[in-house]
Amino acid sequence: MKLKEKVILIITLLLLIIPFTVSAEEYELKLWVNGNYIESDVAPFIENGRTLVPVRIISENLGYHVEWNEEKQQVVIAETEGLEVKKTILLEIGKTDVIVGDGRTGNAEIAVLDVPPKIINSRTFVPIRFIAEQFGQNVDWDEDNKTAIVGKGYATSSIVEAPIIPLTASTIAQEQPEPNSNTTVVITNPKDNLTVSPYPDKLIKGNINSKGVKIYHCPGQRDYKKTVIDESKGERWFATEADAVNAGWRKAQQNKII
Repeated sequence: MKLKEKVILIITLLLLIIPFTVSAEEYELKLWVNGNYIESDVAPFIENGRTLVPVRIISENLGYHVEWNEEKQQVVIAETEGLEVKKTILLEIGKTDVIVGDGRTGNAEIAVLDVPPKIINSRTFVPIRFIAEQFGQNVDWDEDNKTAIVGKGYATSSIVEAPIIPLTASTIAQEQPEPNSNTTVVITNPKDNLTVSPYPDKLIKGNINSKGVKIYHCPGQRDYKKTVIDESKGERWFATEADAVNAGWRKAQQNKII
């Protein structure tokens, strides 16, 4: 084989290999369901900001019944209690319209998905957030660890299940300022990890995750209420996003919502 032919062959092989590798890295994510990481022969993936998982994962790990109609390319997911069907979800491959039925009343309504179910490598994939929330499951996304979360108990430094601690009269310092004085009211909190700002003019949370990455969360973002701030660890509160950026923090990237 001539040198030129060898070079062309090598380049062709590289072109075949490289796109596959990049795609695998881009969509490699983990799935955590009710206390355990779930392994599957076909990995979940993200499409248009939605996480799709093999439908059998829902059946096996959330306790729902799944029926597949090959002829109509439809899948039915049912929540049962004994012999009673409490709720059903009917999805069709490639279609965004979903029929949600109440097994007790016989009523049904149509919902619309952002991403339709699809078949990949002989596996039926469905959007996990829609399915789980229809059955009353908590759903979240850990951007730092690329983990789709279903159920309770999962916690990282950036996603923490913690109650909001309301400020009360007992949390305000004993010394109150005199009327018309310039004294600053110092607000404290009995908890070390704060979920409520002790500074009236600083509401942006500057969190540091387990990898040392500085991430800030603004009011209204999905994980804002659950993010705790421990100033003893270098975490901070900010008045503006510009203050946070100038101090070395970046905004929480929550565009990939499951």
